[in-house]
Amino acid sequence: MRTDIPGTLEVPMRRDLAASPTIDNAYALLASSPHFRYGHHGLTIREDADGSLEIDGRVMSYFLKQAVQEAIRPLGVTIVNRVNVA
Repeated sequence: MRTDIPGTLEVPMRRDLAASPTIDNAYALLASSPHFRYGHHGLTIREDADGSLEIDGRVMSYFLKQAVQEAIRPLGVTIVNRVNVA
């Protein structure tokens, strides 16, 4: 997969073996977003004890930071967006 395309993201290949269905659904929604068709470089999604999702990583613009959050919003859970803009 190319990683030199500006503004692209990549889901890390290594995930916890006991990943929850909510996290799997969040990664699937992110992968289906047209803004991330080339991958999800360096983003991680974790589920907190209260059921909220915390997103970490780095993107190339504030637009993509918001797009990450909006891509997984259909899950209906609280989203803590800790994504940094490079």
